[in-house]
Amino acid sequence: MSIIQAIVLGLVQGITEFVPISSSGHLVIIRDVLGWEDPGLFFDVVLHAGTLIAILVYFRKEWLRLVKMIPDFLRSFSKRAALPPEEFLLSKIIIAIVPAAVIGFFFEGFLEKYFRNLFVIAGWMIVMGIVFIFTESVARLHKRLNEVTALDSLTIGIAQVFALIPGVSRSGITISAGLLRGIKRSVAAKFSFMLGAPLILGAVIFEFIKFLRDGGATESIWFFVIGFLVVVVASYFVIKFLIGFLKKHSLFAFSYYLFALGIILIVWGIIGNM
Repeated sequence: MSIIQAIVLGLVQGITEFVPISSSGHLVIIRDVLGWEDPGLFFDVVLHAGTLIAILVYFRKEWLRLVKMIPDFLRSFSKRAALPPEEFLLSKIIIAIVPAAVIGFFFEGFLEKYFRNLFVIAGWMIVMGIVFIFTESVARLHKRLNEVTALDSLTIGIAQVFALIPGVSRSGITISAGLLRGIKRSVAAKFSFMLGAPLILGAVIFEFIKFLRDGGATESIWFFVIGFLVVVVASYFVIKFLIGFLKKHSLFAFSYYLFALGIILIVWGIIGNM
């Protein structure tokens, strides 16, 4: 694998992880269309580690406050007093990560084997476009972050399970779920991005342990390093862009993109099999 490939895949991951158009789907598309060898799931995890660093850096003030509040949060279980904002956010993130963490642990291998092909990805991209249009058509956006309920968090967490399928954007499906629960777009985006951090961290640790157990060959170490650095920089600026974008714009533009790309992929696949 060349350094150019690492840079391209890093840029694709950094841009599409947070823009709601499916990072895993675009990585598969780029590799298939350009005829590149699949560097494997571990490289995908390395790229996700880069997005994790970007999330931690961009929201560093929020994370520091959350970490400082952990002892008070644990003690709060013994009392019924209202949680301060930081503890409130921490409790909602914990509720929302459970569904995807459980499903991902048991079904990651199955999804990796049967859902990483262009036709499946194209179909789910079109479905996501429909979801965006439906969501924007019916949502009534009024909730701020401190108004997010446990049911809101659980709904977003259940929606996040579908992001385990390539072609389903994690940010897209969780933001959509937030909008359906009446959460403002920029707030739903922030919650979605912060929610992704614990799950990405868990996936990185899990896959790294498996990588070492299987031999941990490092002959392509610079391929991983370059991809990681590129995705960190790209992800940081995309987070900043998207939160600002969603304060003034809807998800409609992304739905049109997904429709167009999904149709192109289906036609490409049919022609390729003729």
